[in-house]
Amino acid sequence: MEARGAAQPGGPLAGTGRSRLPGSRTGPDKAGESRWHLPGDAGTALARQTAPFVRREPTMSELFTLSMPWWEFVLRAVVVYVVVLGMVRLSGKRTIGQFTPFDLIVVVLLGNAVQNSLIGTDTSLPGGLLLAAILVGLNWLVGWVTARSRRAERLLEGSPVLLVRNGNVYFDALRSQHLSRDDLEEIIRQEGCTDSSQVALAVLETNGRISVIKRDA
Repeated sequence: MEARGAAQPGGPLAGTGRSRLPGSRTGPDKAGESRWHLPGDAGTALARQTAPFVRREPTMSELFTLSMPWWEFVLRAVVVYVVVLGMVRLSGKRTIGQFTPFDLIVVVLLGNAVQNSLIGTDTSLPGGLLLAAILVGLNWLVGWVTARSRRAERLLEGSPVLLVRNGNVYFDALRSQHLSRDDLEEIIRQEGCTDSSQVALAVLETNGRISVIKRDA
C-alpha cells in the first residue's frame, strides 16, 4: 500500500524522493523567486496581506481621475493655508525676511509636513493642478482684502516695528521679533553704517526686511 503524498511515477517530483507537502517550497518560478503553495484559503489570505506592499504603476485613466471629490480639495487647501498663515504670523517677521539656515530647514520641513494634509491619497494630475489653483487664489484673495482694509492688513501682515531711533537700540523690540543684536548690526553694515550710532531710523517692515535711514553727518 502506497503512503499518501508519495511521489507518483512520472510526476513532477518523481525520482526526488520528496513529496509535495502543504506549504512546501516547489522551486523557483519564472522570475527566479521561490514560490510557496499553501493549502485552502491560506494562499489567498497571504496574497491579500502582501498586496498593499506591491507598488503598482498608475494607469492612464487613473492619472486623470480624482480620488477625492473636488470640494474636499478646496476644504483641505483652505484649512492648511489658514493654519500655516497663522503659524507664520505667530513665529514673527524674521521667518519671512531674515532667513537663517535654521529658518530654511523649518520652511522645507513644513512643506513636507503639510503635503499629505493637502493631497491625501490623490496622485492625479488634475488634483495637483486644482490644489495649485486654489492656493494661488487664496493668496490673491488675501492680498485683495488687505489692500482694501487697514484692519485686515494689520491682522494678517502686522505693523512695522521700530528697532533703532537716533542711535538708540530698542532691545525689547528686537526680542519680541526674535532678532539678535548681531542680526541688526549685519543689516546696518550692509547699509554702509559702522554701528547703530550712525542710524537715524531702523524699522522692521511687514515683509520681514529692515529699512535703515542714516543720520545726517
